[in-house]
Amino acid sequence: MEILGKELRFMKAEKIGKFEAICLMIIIIVNAIVLNIPNIIVLSTGSSAIINVIYVGAIAIAFSVILFKLFDKFSGKDILDVSEYVGGKILKLIVGTAFLVFFLILSIVAVRYLSSSIKIIYFNNSPFVYILLFFIVPAVAVNKLGLKTVACVNVVLIFIVIVSLLFLFISSYKNFTISKMFPIFGNGLNETFLIGSTNIIAFTNLAFLFLLPSLLKKTTDFKEVSIYSIIVSATILVFSIATLILTLPIVTESDEMLSIYLLTRMVEFGNFLERLDAFFIFAWIITLLSSLSISIFYIIRFCSKMFNLQDEKVLASPIGLIILGGCLLIKNYSQIKFLGVYIYRYGFIGLVFGIGLGILVLANLKLKRKVKL
Repeated sequence: MEILGKELRFMKAEKIGKFEAICLMIIIIVNAIVLNIPNIIVLSTGSSAIINVIYVGAIAIAFSVILFKLFDKFSGKDILDVSEYVGGKILKLIVGTAFLVFFLILSIVAVRYLSSSIKIIYFNNSPFVYILLFFIVPAVAVNKLGLKTVACVNVVLIFIVIVSLLFLFISSYKNFTISKMFPIFGNGLNETFLIGSTNIIAFTNLAFLFLLPSLLKKTTDFKEVSIYSIIVSATILVFSIATLILTLPIVTESDEMLSIYLLTRMVEFGNFLERLDAFFIFAWIITLLSSLSISIFYIIRFCSKMFNLQDEKVLASPIGLIILGGCLLIKNYSQIKFLGVYIYRYGFIGLVFGIGLGILVLANLKLKRKVKL
């Protein structure tokens, strides 16, 4: 009866539709673009960055198809439910903790990174904690209202964000130099396809797919949501990287903290409309607010399912405080880079392709064995 009660409680939890879910997945990638993922890819692959993104995008699509097939036997279940099926509550806690740590690091690095950039560019004399609170407080407030509010706010904001990126790419066209794409394989085949495969971290939303089945109104939408969101995300990422390579070749030799911001400083229309970078910064602030709201929701939902909490919304404020504390513990850009590039890169690959995929494979093998018996 206790297990049945828990199942009913989460079945009655708020659900979202297909379009809302696709928007949630896309905003995660757009946020990664704003947080300098294109520059990280260009630094490692050089002029072959476009080919590299298409390559890892294909891997991401293939992975999402595999994920759908593995989840197919566990309709409406997420990675925590499947973990409990495989190894009981202990394995559920271990897997849940791994995902919690990942989403916390992702949130802390994202807020700290963009807050530092905005402080340097616009608010050099403002107390840093105020800038951090500007991001964290709205994200916490939205989560107190529930999943539907998070999803609806994101649907409204994502159009502003995507339009701003498209506008940036189109306005940079006059500065394109096609010869900068050569040599076509950049730093070599090894860096493009072998070492470059770790650039799969650009598709951060792969980690978010593991909870998605339990959030959808129709579990059959999982396949379309995952594939469509990856395709759209890959397209946006290709355009952003192409713009950087064709416009600012310097990013292949330097480590700009916010390289895509350099593009915004070049956007102007005659002598009457200049310095449009403030508009793009505003759009990126919206991106982070939306993405952070989603990450906090995921953390809340993982905690709620791990510890069977009746009212999950009370977790929003404590989680916001943890993120604030984590941001304040990071002292400089080198620490942000270490967390964002090294810890996040290998943590993401281990979590998604190791723990997450491994649990699903074991669950399917266990189920297949039961059927045979």
